[in-house]
Amino acid sequence: MDVKAINKLWQIDIKYVKALNGQFIMLTDIIDVYSRKLVGREITPTATTEDAKTAVKRALIENNVTSNIVLRSDNGPQFTSVKFEQFCKTNNIYHELIPTSSPNYNAHIESFHSLLSKECISWNEIRNFTHGYMLIDEYIEFYNEERIHGSLNYLSPNEFIRKSII
Repeated sequence: MDVKAINKLWQIDIKYVKALNGQFIMLTDIIDVYSRKLVGREITPTATTEDAKTAVKRALIENNVTSNIVLRSDNGPQFTSVKFEQFCKTNNIYHELIPTSSPNYNAHIESFHSLLSKECISWNEIRNFTHGYMLIDEYIEFYNEERIHGSLNYLSPNEFIRKSII
């Protein structure tokens, strides 16, 4: 799919992080393929269908999207559930499942997770859920506002969007 505008194709996935105390931090997040912006997220101790729906709801609201969006995901149980499919239909979202064992179809969100691991998680000793939540939330803010991308003419995602609107 050749994407030429923001809010046309989003990719969603889940990143699992384990804190030193044994707690899990589950990041259900969504990236806009065109701008590389993290447009939605839900950070919870679990990774449920409801968490995925909440992340999508947040992305729709925060990005003023009401229709004509393609949401691409892997075949995780959160995304293949009847409740998630019904949610997508109700919200005019075309949900596209990638082929099994084909993470390259979701390369943008997988790339973000790799950056998150290299630039945030591996640099910090995440003590517990609260500490992990704070670090991940701060990293997403940095990523959207400050981290430059060669594919965006060396702009951050938010700066790229601002310059695209002008």
